[in-house]
Amino acid sequence: MRTHNKTGRGKNAPRHVRIYRSMMRTEAWQALSAVEKAVLIELYALYNGENNGELFLSCREAARRCHINKDTASRAFSALEEKGFIRRRSKASIDWKLNLARCWILTEHPFPEGTAPTRDYQYWRRLDDKTAALENGQTAPQNRTGKKGAPAERIHLRDKSIKNSKTASIETGHR
Repeated sequence: MRTHNKTGRGKNAPRHVRIYRSMMRTEAWQALSAVEKAVLIELYALYNGENNGELFLSCREAARRCHINKDTASRAFSALEEKGFIRRRSKASIDWKLNLARCWILTEHPFPEGTAPTRDYQYWRRLDDKTAALENGQTAPQNRTGKKGAPAERIHLRDKSIKNSKTASIETGHR
């Protein structure tokens, strides 16, 4: 016979991982790869409702749990951190006396010291090619017309290396 607490819920309810649809509808979630989602679910599995900020999961352990390479797990942690799903609380430490895995904070849940959840993933946006290029100090790529067989857009520049100031035509666009 199952015992219930005063709210009507079972005292020994099975542990589970809860992912809300509101999180799944964000642009950050949709940009995650399957590996990144698997690592995030492993972090959520460590969360018990009270231990946010004390979630210890190393790259090697995440790799073992998700059946991936440790370098892939490391890239997944970096992507999750960049997209705002997790924050690093402490770095990993390997010492001859003490080995510590990285300590993670889930941004969806409140922090034990009374900090409200930040949900940084809600504010993450994918940069388009032009914005990303401009942030890196490059020129923005020109788009093709989209029609099959249509010529690429051309930019006319004055090329100083050509004598008599001839106009050089340079084809731009993605190939």
